[in-house]
Amino acid sequence: MPYILHEVGNCRIFSAARGRYDGNYYPQVNPEAHVRPGLGNHLHHLGDLPNLSVDENSNGSLYTITSRITLSDRLTTLFDKDSSAFIIHELQNRYVPDPPTKYALGGPRVACVVIVEE
Repeated sequence: MPYILHEVGNCRIFSAARGRYDGNYYPQVNPEAHVRPGLGNHLHHLGDLPNLSVDENSNGSLYTITSRITLSDRLTTLFDKDSSAFIIHELQNRYVPDPPTKYALGGPRVACVVIVEE
């Protein structure tokens, strides 16, 4: 199951979290930033994390470290004006740039939590 950061911290309905997190691209600040959204732009989104393995009872855990995002005030911060969300998808993320099916990116969203700064 993919464990993925999404661009908006809103879980009222899972689609409110919008797409996969890809940083905060502001042309006036960093016109050369390689964080524009869209699969054609690059293979892995900044918010892509390793797939989460679960057992037959839906139990699992994931420990991972990423240097692709920040918690500080940078272009890749998770704490921008609309926050971010962790979402678990039902199917495996295949990390393909041009998915052959809509399920190549993890399929339906099954769990969501908003990331907050305390």
